[in-house]
Amino acid sequence: MRGVRRSTSTTPPSHLRPKGSTSRPRSGSSAQACGNQQQKHRTGSTTPISHSCWSPPQASSNATTRSSKHDPSSITTAPNATIERWLPHAALTERAACVVCHGGMGITQRALAAGTPVCVVPFGRDQFEAASRVTATRSGTQVMPDALTPETLRAAIKQAMTLRPGAQQVASGFRRAGGAPAAANALETLLAREGRPTTPSIGAVPASQESVASR
Repeated sequence: MRGVRRSTSTTPPSHLRPKGSTSRPRSGSSAQACGNQQQKHRTGSTTPISHSCWSPPQASSNATTRSSKHDPSSITTAPNATIERWLPHAALTERAACVVCHGGMGITQRALAAGTPVCVVPFGRDQFEAASRVTATRSGTQVMPDALTPETLRAAIKQAMTLRPGAQQVASGFRRAGGAPAAANALETLLAREGRPTTPSIGAVPASQESVASR
């Protein structure tokens, strides 16, 4: 990613912050470290990483990765690699040639929604299912953890970078599906069909949200 600079700050670089965003370290499943997928595959260290994005081949081959649990300044990188503690997904997924991730729903869907192919290294939970869907739709590749080596990862990334048409087709499907509004409408239609209320009662709303619900 051209213009992405290495920083020890927890705040993303100004040119990568979306308008109106709040800068903070990531937490939750989308920032989960990738277990045995370790930085040693590229830098010789043993620091777990979370997500990596690879720039288009016509640019100088650069990699940007995010490590939410470790100080980026403590990790030795190659000259063409950048590590940031926090980066908004959109700042990278829309510019990357390939996104390397663990198959979490957050990063996988965001990458594919941008039409960017993914290389998934799943480690648990629903990540294996996400990886299988990625390969089934030819929107990316997968490498099982026990087969993960620098060579297999490199080959999978190169193959994934040829699958942009599949990723763009998935992105088109996401747009046609209508997103959250369409899901909400479908749920309300189902509830109405069964004679169930489609608006929550005050008693069903968490106390912290009661004042909002009562407006």
